[in-house]
Parts: sequence; structure tokens; C-alpha cells
Amino acid sequence: MSADAGGYLALSHCWGKPTDEQKKKFCTTANNLELRKVGFFESDLPKTFQHAVQVTRELGMKYLWIDALCIIQTITGADTEDWEKEAPRMEMVFGSAYCTLAASSAVDWEKGFLAPSSARYEESQSASGASRYSCYGLGPTDFLCHVDAAPLNQRAWVLQERVLSRRTLHFTGNCTYFECGVGVYCEDLTKHTNVRSYFLADPEFPLRLRVSGYSRSLDFLQYLFVKYAQSKITKESDRNMAIWSLMERMGSIFSTEHRYGIFKSFRFRLLLWRPGPGNDDGRHVVDNQELPSWSWMRYSRIRFSDTTSPVLHVPTDAAFAFSYKNPCVLFIRVRRLKDCTTEHEGRECSILDAKEEPVGFVWFDTMTRSNISLQECVVAGRAANDSEMIYILLVEVFSKNSYKRVGVGKIKARCISERYWNGELS
Repeated sequence: MSADAGGYLALSHCWGKPTDEQKKKFCTTANNLELRKVGFFESDLPKTFQHAVQVTRELGMKYLWIDALCIIQTITGADTEDWEKEAPRMEMVFGSAYCTLAASSAVDWEKGFLAPSSARYEESQSASGASRYSCYGLGPTDFLCHVDAAPLNQRAWVLQERVLSRRTLHFTGNCTYFECGVGVYCEDLTKHTNVRSYFLADPEFPLRLRVSGYSRSLDFLQYLFVKYAQSKITKESDRNMAIWSLMERMGSIFSTEHRYGIFKSFRFRLLLWRPGPGNDDGRHVVDNQELPSWSWMRYSRIRFSDTTSPVLHVPTDAAFAFSYKNPCVLFIRVRRLKDCTTEHEGRECSILDAKEEPVGFVWFDTMTRSNISLQECVVAGRAANDSEMIYILLVEVFSKNSYKRVGVGKIKARCISERYWNGELS
């Protein structure tokens, strides 16, 4: 790589679980800010930061951005003014960096990420006289295993950092990978195919989505949200903020609004999520009252309902319209389910009509008892290749004219009333 003279590198790393004393020692705080401006010794930094400084120098760069040093951190959590100002700027920090250094092998900031390598390189000449290099002793390489499955890439904030970065050096315990818009290269000089992350590796994210078409864009959004939902985050109250910059950029490309992981132009499909494996006992529900019942962010593992058709005929009325007064509210048109009950106990149930004939399926958001009387729903759409089945959100009354989501399902159209009334889903 040939670095720009005026550019900078950014470090993406795991904090681990530092104590208050470690935060006071290593982080920039309101108490030591003036001293930090004067200067400090590299040896005073944790090993991961020291290694990042070493790589920065080796690449001939002058500047390095590290969140713990460049954002005023709070120890008690009482003063978050600088964090609240800087968090939305992460888009610019990682999107403008010449390269991001990803400390994939470091589980915290004290471990470091540079280790001796057993690899050796030999130079030879081809028949045409051109130089070529061979790598020996590196061992097996696997980008998905070494990078995607690494502890670093299980963090919610890191997903945003990786997507927004123009290029990334991934330092793993096995080898080093370089990721950019044209693909992934290992230090053994081999190129790795990373089809699943085609859009994630866009150096000008999300420009590739501009020409991808509705179906491919939807597939990517569902893949991204499934991946993000299972990402860990220290403060669950940051769940919405940690993906905000990605949502803003994609919203600009799609020319649409977004709320809590739902794009307005894709809302009929993106609202058809359901808790995935691992949520069967309800332990993975995010304990955050600020998240509305219709947001997939409430769960750590999700999947999106298969509509068996890339085309979904959606309602032409104002179903799931965004409220401009309350971001947690969707305006809905509620319909009655005609004498329907569930057949089995659990989250995934068959729906029976009054004659006990199967008419559809329902997936509850939480575990429930059998034979519940299903009453209200909101129509999300009808599959183009199956005129009989309607995809719905199940709702229940929360207060006057207000509803909460309780599940998602599909049911025969004859079991849904034509009459509807307006309500609010929160």
C-alpha cells in the first residue's frame, strides 16, 4: 500500500472488560485531557495500542485514531456529552481513514495482535523474467473462520466500522488478511473469494446497492440484520446507535426513511421477522424498553419469514406508516381474525379455523400456551404466486387504540375480515 501523506489509520479492537482503574490509566478522560494534549509515552499504552502504533509507523503514516484515546471516556457514566457528540461521527472516522487496523486476534486491549510468524517467503523468476513470490509454512488459511468468526467481529460497533472502512488489515492469530473493494488477500499472496460480503466490502458503501435492484438489496439487508442482531454490545441502549450510520447511508441510496432497523420502502418484508434458534426460552430478548415491539433489534437471533416468492403484493393503504411525532409508532390498520386458534403449544403453531381445519401458521415472539384465541392482525402482503395466503403481523391490545406485536404468520385470506380500524403499533 502507498499511504497518502495526509491520511490516518483507525484501530478497530475489542475493549474487553476493563476495570475503572484501567480506564483511568489508559483512556482519555475529562481529568487527564489537558495532560494528554501535552503528550504521553507509548509505553503507557496497552499492548494492543502499542502494536497499532508500530504498524502505523511501518506503513509510513503519521496519525492513528483510537476511540479510547480520541473520545473523552466516562468512568462513572455520568458525563456522556463527548460520547454523544462523537458516536454519530463514527461514519466519518472509519469511512475517511486510509486503512483500518482490525485487531481480530486480541480479545482485549492488553493482549496485542502482533505475534511471530512461521511463514517464510522466497522470490523467484518466471520464464518471462518477472519476479514472483512464494510463501511457505503459514498453515491453512480460512478468512471466514479467522476473521468473520473472530471475537472482534462479534461486536455490534465493529460491524459498522468494518463496513464503512475503505480497506482493512485483519490481524488474526493465524495470518494477516487485507480486505478491500476488489476482494480479500492473505499474506501468502492468495486471493480469497468473499461472495457473502460483496456489499460489506464496498469501499464506497453503499454505492453498490444503488444498482443492485430490489431483490438483491433486500437479500443483503436481511443478511446484514441477521448478522447484526447476534452481535454483542456492552450497552444495549446503544443497539440502535451502533448501526445508525449504516442505516443513514443506505437510506440515502434507497431514498427512504428508517426506524429501528426498518426501511420504509422495504417495511412490508422487513417486518416479517421472527425470533430464530436460541430464543426458545426468551433469554435473548433485549432488555431495552426504548425498542418498539415491531423492531427485530429486540432479539439476538432472528430470521426473516420465507414468502416463497420474490414478489410480495403489499397493501395500497397506509399500513405501517411512520409516525412523525413518535419514532416508536407505526400507524396500522387492524383486522379481525375469524374464530382462529392455535393447535400446539410453543412458539411455532398451526392455525385452525372454527371447524378445526388447518388454515395457516403462526410464529409467536415469545413462548406461549396452546389454544390461544387469535383476534387481531395487520396485513403485510400476499405472495404473488399464492393468492390464498396472506402474510400478517399478530397484534394485541396494549391500551386504547394502541397495540403491541406478538408474532408473525401466514393464513388463508378467508380467515381475515375485510373490515378494519385504525390503530397504533408501538
